Amino acid sequence: MTKVAPFSVRKEIEEAQNTALGILMGSVIIGLAIIIAAAIT
Repeated sequence: MTKVAPFSVRKEIEEAQNTALGILMGSVIIGLAIIIAAAIT
């Protein structure tokens, strides 16, 4: 995610308290987990 974003993800989440970015990153991780789980089964 840090390679794709044109800004500092760490700075946005920790210093700017950007909750929208945190929710977006969490949903991307959950989406990838669902895809990987479906591929395994």
